[in-house]
Formats: sequence, C-alpha cells, structure tokens
Amino acid sequence: MSSLLDTVPLEPVDTPPVKIKPLGRGPLRGFPGGVALLIVLGVLIIAPVGYLIYGSFRSAAPGLRSDWTLANFGFLASPEFLGYLRDTVLLAIGGAVIGFLVALGLAVAILRVRIPGAKFFNSLVVLPAYVPPVLIAFAWIMMLSPQVGFVNAWFAYLGLPTYDIYSLPGIIWVMGLAHVPMAYLYIRPALLAVDTSLEEAAWTVGASKFQTMRKIVLKVAAPGLLSAALIVFVNCLGEFTIPATLGPTSHIATISSQLLVFVSEFPGNPNKAAVMGLFLMTLSVLGLLLNRRMLKGRVYATVGGRGTSQQGARSSRPIRVIATVGCGLYLLLAVVIPAFALIAGSLKAYPSPDFSAPWTFANYQDLITFPGAVGAVVNSLVLSIGAAIIAMLLSVAIARTYLRNPRFGKILDQVGSLTIAIPHIVFGLALLWMWIVLRVGVYGSSWILLLAYVALFLPLGIRATVDAVAQLDTGMEEAARVAGASESKVTRSIVLPNIIPSLLSGGTVVIYHVMRELSASLILFTSGSMVLSVVFWQLFQGGRVSPAMAVGIINMVMIFVVVALANLGLRFVVGRQTKTRTK
Repeated sequence: MSSLLDTVPLEPVDTPPVKIKPLGRGPLRGFPGGVALLIVLGVLIIAPVGYLIYGSFRSAAPGLRSDWTLANFGFLASPEFLGYLRDTVLLAIGGAVIGFLVALGLAVAILRVRIPGAKFFNSLVVLPAYVPPVLIAFAWIMMLSPQVGFVNAWFAYLGLPTYDIYSLPGIIWVMGLAHVPMAYLYIRPALLAVDTSLEEAAWTVGASKFQTMRKIVLKVAAPGLLSAALIVFVNCLGEFTIPATLGPTSHIATISSQLLVFVSEFPGNPNKAAVMGLFLMTLSVLGLLLNRRMLKGRVYATVGGRGTSQQGARSSRPIRVIATVGCGLYLLLAVVIPAFALIAGSLKAYPSPDFSAPWTFANYQDLITFPGAVGAVVNSLVLSIGAAIIAMLLSVAIARTYLRNPRFGKILDQVGSLTIAIPHIVFGLALLWMWIVLRVGVYGSSWILLLAYVALFLPLGIRATVDAVAQLDTGMEEAARVAGASESKVTRSIVLPNIIPSLLSGGTVVIYHVMRELSASLILFTSGSMVLSVVFWQLFQGGRVSPAMAVGIINMVMIFVVVALANLGLRFVVGRQTKTRTK
C-alpha cells in the first residue's frame, strides 16, 4: 500500500506545477485540443456550480415553474442556520485539532525518533484511509454507544466511567481520528524536507532534542504544517458522513448533514439547500485560498549538506519506547478495535454489548435478497473503474496540453482541480439542479453518478499525471516527430508506456475514493443506480444494523483487493521497465 501512497497522496497537495519546457514553439501549440478540453471541464465542473447559483435565486424546486428571488438568502441569518453553522465550525475545529496533533505525533515518532519498525508503522498509519468514513463512525457506535457499545460495557464492568459517542466530544473524536491519515500524508513530506544538518549543528552547540525539534524542525517545517492543519480543517467543514451518522441522536446537525434533509426528505427545500451549499463551498474556497497565501508568504529554504538522511540521531531508549507505545495505541484505536467491532457485528444476529447474540452468516446471505444489493456491487465496480479510466484519460490530455502550452495547461489544471474546494454533497446538489433543469435523460441514470465521480476525483488523476509527463525527456518525442510519427503514435508509443506506473497509481486512488464516496451518491442515486455505500446507508437508516455492517465489510474488502491488485500490477510494470532499461 505504501508504494501507491508514496506515488499519489490521498488528497492532492496544493503545490506549484512542475516547470517544464514546452514542446515546439508558438502560442497556439496545443491550443485547439486545449479548448476542447476546457469545454469538457466546463460542462463537467463549472456548469453545475452555475446551476447551483441559479437554484439559490429561484423560488421553487428544479424543473418547476419559479420566479427570481432573494428570499432564500435570508435563511443564512436565521437562528436555525446559525445553529447549523455553530455545530459545523465546532466539529471542524475539534476534528482538525485532533487529526493534526495525532498525525504530527505519529510523523515525529516515525520520521525523527526512529522507532523500531518505522516502515511498518508508516504503512499502517494510513490504513484507515481505505475505510469509508461511515464505517469508521459505525465501528465507534459498536464500541461506545450507550445501548450496544461493548467497550462501554467493559468500562461499566470495571467500574470506569462510560462515554457517549453521540455527544459533541464523541463526534469530534471520530472526525479527528478519521482525518489522521490525510494529515499524516501532508505532514510527512514537510518533515522530510528539513535538512538534518541543521539539527546536527544545533546539537553541536549543546541544544537538547526537544529544543532542536521545537526551534528548528517545527519552525522550518511550519509552512507545510500550517498547510496540513488548514486542509484538514477545510475537509472537516465539508464532512457529511460522520455528523450525519452520529449527530441526529443528540440533535447535532451540520450544514452538510442538514443539506441532505432539505433535498431528500418531505417537505424539502432545495432552494435553501442551494444557498447552504454555496455558503459551505465559499468557506472551503476561502480556506484553500488562505492556505495558498500562507504557503506563498512563508517559504523556508534549507541548504542540503551532509545530513541528508532525513532522520535525526537515534533518540534515547525511554523516548523511543514512549513513541512506539503511542504509535501502537493509535493502531489499536484506529485499526484493530474498530475492525474487530465491524467484523464481529456483521457476524452477529443483532448488536449486543456482551456479544450474547448468536453467530451467523445470515447477514451476508440475506443481502442476495435485499433490493438492489447485488446490482450495487456491480454498479460500484463499473462506476469506479469507469470513473478512473475517464479521469486518467482527461488527466493525460491535460498533461499533454501543459507540455505544449504551459499557460493554457495551467488554466486546465486549475479548472480541473476546482472540485478540491467543493464538498461532495454540495457538488452532488449542483449536479442535481443542472440535470433536472436540462431534462436530457442524465438524471435518474447511472450517468449522473459517473459524471459526479469523474469531476470529484479528477484532481487526483491530474496531480499524478501532470507531474509524470513533466518528467519525460522531450527529446524522444521530438526525435519521433522528426522521423514522421503522428501525434497519436507518439502518445501511444512513447508517452503512455513511460507513465503507466503513474496512471496505475492515480487510477487506483480514484477507484477506491469512488468506492468510499457516500454524500454525493445519496443525493444522485435512484433505485436503478444504487452503489454499496448507499445500500449500507439505507440498511443503517432502516435499523438493520448487522446487515449494514456486512455490506460495509464487503465494501472494505473490495477496496483492499483493488489496492492489492494495483500494487502487484505496479511492481510488475516497474520491474519490466527496469529490466528493459538495463538491457
């Protein structure tokens, strides 16, 4: 798993594009194809946002006769919305703080303290990233629910205080833990960029390990760390699944969770939902713009020297023991116990805190008869693979335009990456408005889900592909053109074979992100286009807890199988390329 994650981060890092030398000359090089790509991206990404804005100024639901109005925006000043905003901000701040601090501690322990088995921990720290957030929330329900939580039952038996996972602190804890892998993947490169010769110089003049870490390592890595904290905060702002799963019991509602209520429940109000979606999207965009501004204004340069191992000197035994125990505790709380709760719950006839319910495989067998369950498995596979193929093809085309016309390529890159700043449930609502109004047969079919997945996860493909294409030696392509090779032949014979590892890595990341996606799917699915995440949600909402966990386990297994197969394929391709170059 680490090979894929080292190639493409789970969320694309907001870094300046690689500077590349354009092929050929002239301002129109690659322009015609670039215009066609811009039209495609406009329909895919920009137009839905435009329809969301349109919906916020209309007086009725999409597809119905309506008038222009500003009344919808008055809802933003209502006590009801301010309550949603309060809960959203509190959960986002709390989740970001926990996620960032835990990830920072893990990164320091693995990269700077040099704990035993650092490579092992480096791979397992990000393991929860492959698990859909709804499963993480449900695992904690099975552990700390006042009714069926087996950990609470153990605490009560030992005379210890019990905890309510449905409370505000409980939701913050789960959100923070779910965002640790993302924070770690941003913090890790920030710490690795610090030249250890600076630390060695500090130790030479008598500085302690703690002083060196605080005054040198963390200070030099500050821009990357601030970026990581802000990105986690922005993602927590738009988080739908965990608040929607844990919040209703204690009457905690965020903007994203209430947005689904306004769209799907009767009587709904999609116009207010559009206004809420625009507000949430604006907050996310402002957060990412602030992140870019902070990075631009606070860039630290380190001069490479002899201390380039990227790890400090070996820490004392007590510190290494404490750091190792801390990493093990994280894996216990984030991986081992939740996995046990999910697997055990899926094999029980009904949830019980003492596991007194009989063991059974009926939850898996009954899924065959559940409406749409078998079709959801097929839909999940087809849509995830289809979205990955389309996203990577678009990414290659954008990368090729970047190589020919960097200025126009940068525009395509920025347009294609816009969905980074749009919460998934908001973009799902935008697509809903667009395709209901247009009435061309996309809404109500699987096509609308495919369009959503491509748009939402295209940035992952762009980041992987643009950087890979930028590293190619342009001399090979120019030589092929001199020999009379066409553009398509150059792409097939030279470009694609050399970027296959990046395509495979990026495509795999897109696939498992699609399999994890829930919020946009809940708005866009119909009875004939259900996916596994939606089946899980429907079972959970209908009170069929154990079958819901069975669906979750199936979904999780599918994700791990995809990642494992991709790793095998990646190693095979890299091995073949290495042998070819050696010969």
